Amino acid sequence: DSGANGGWYTNLADAMTAINGLSSSGSGTYGTDYDAALQAVTSNFTAPPAGGDQLVSMFISDGEPNESNGTGSDGIIGGEETAWIDFLEANGFDNSYAVGYSGLDSSGAGFLEPIAWTEGEGSSTHSGSDDDNVIILDNVEDLADTLTSTVTATPNPVTGNVLANDD
Repeated sequence: DSGANGGWYTNLADAMTAINGLSSSGSGTYGTDYDAALQAVTSNFTAPPAGGDQLVSMFISDGEPNESNGTGSDGIIGGEETAWIDFLEANGFDNSYAVGYSGLDSSGAGFLEPIAWTEGEGSSTHSGSDDDNVIILDNVEDLADTLTSTVTATPNPVTGNVLANDD
């Protein structure tokens, strides 16, 4: 399901409603194809509407990759990571987050790392668990709060004197 504005969600509440409406099929029933997911994004990408503060990719998986989408390798390997980074840079992305939950624990962080990216990062910069854009959730109920925390909104300024009542 896509948002308004050419498939883009322009406010966090609508995006979170769509995300909360997703469900996983369980690790034993269907394959987990990271290659197909990235292919869908890169093939169907359209420029976002004007006025956004950040362009962020969110990849969410409940399992380790076990399908290749015809690439010959399960997951994002070698040149596939380079192609993903090239896509992100060419289209002005600020960050790409890769979130794992349920059947994907901290031992699977390395599968997510090639998808996680920050501006200026090259392929193989991180090994998985040392990448701040790889997030492993112990509880899927934390997904909404976690995704919300990754989007840095312009804060409302706070004014005053923090020393005024200091002894």
